[in-house]
Amino acid sequence: MFANGINFIVWHGMPYNPPGGKNRFYATIHTGPDCNFAQELPEFNQYFERVSGLMRLGKPYGAVAVYLPLEDVWIQNELPEELQRPSARYHWELQYVKFSESVFGFRPFWISSQFLDTAVFEDEKIRIGAMKFDFLYVDVDWLDINALENFIRLAKQGCGICINKKPSQPGFNKDKKYDDLVRELFSQKSVSGVLQKIAKRPPLIEGHLIPEFWCRKIDDDIIIFFSHPMTKSITYPMRYGQSFCETDMDIKIGINYAGHKNEVNLQFKPYQSIILKIDKQGNFKFEDINFVPPKPVIPEIGEQRRSYGIGGYKGTGNTEKA
Repeated sequence: MFANGINFIVWHGMPYNPPGGKNRFYATIHTGPDCNFAQELPEFNQYFERVSGLMRLGKPYGAVAVYLPLEDVWIQNELPEELQRPSARYHWELQYVKFSESVFGFRPFWISSQFLDTAVFEDEKIRIGAMKFDFLYVDVDWLDINALENFIRLAKQGCGICINKKPSQPGFNKDKKYDDLVRELFSQKSVSGVLQKIAKRPPLIEGHLIPEFWCRKIDDDIIIFFSHPMTKSITYPMRYGQSFCETDMDIKIGINYAGHKNEVNLQFKPYQSIILKIDKQGNFKFEDINFVPPKPVIPEIGEQRRSYGIGGYKGTGNTEKA
């Protein structure tokens, strides 16, 4: 969550019980005094406080605004049966929409057509609300005409737009001028299907394996949170004990900031994430956010299925144990 912009944590897991009450239902996580991790909870909360405090400093930082492919997922409608799960039956629930690897290092942000309505190109930046971006990235098969017209408006002002294929108009009521608008967009000098022609500077993070990360800008400095690489494997439903890890992981990345490039070795200890601060001179330092949880006890598969609803088995309702 920290690597996707969340910076405030609220525990919700102990129901209210009046004197003599017997309410034993928990909608989320049991955090009562008899929960399985009660003893580690104070240190865990200190970790949350430290990281969320650091990630509220300054303002969010990102270089590219990526158009959310809403029209594509609306047209795709229902997910294939093998991809359906309790949290999603349709493509438009956005469970499988991800940023392209080509823009991941730029610290991308999703935008929709409503954001484009208020977008302004000034001082060589696209300003959307409080955020400023270097360029726009579009990778869709279908594009609403309102968004298309906004892209043309911004491109005429000099805004860089990377769009690698010509979109089609969704819906049954087609506008006759749509194809002409597409040709007009691709005729603009600031529009290209080649990312290197549009990006005015290298991505913030370069590397073959970039962990999930979030960045904040504090005056002339930046602070970056890198989540442990294993967080990329998080899906729903989660497996009990899937975070189990006993070995270090080293990832070499390049960080481009303020005209400087740093080659950095991110050494992830088991269960640990990393926060890195970089100033405008290119100097960097690691923040201490160490938190080592107790070694988990992994139950036998049969026990997992009985207690945690794994593998299609229904849980026993023993939420305290789960």
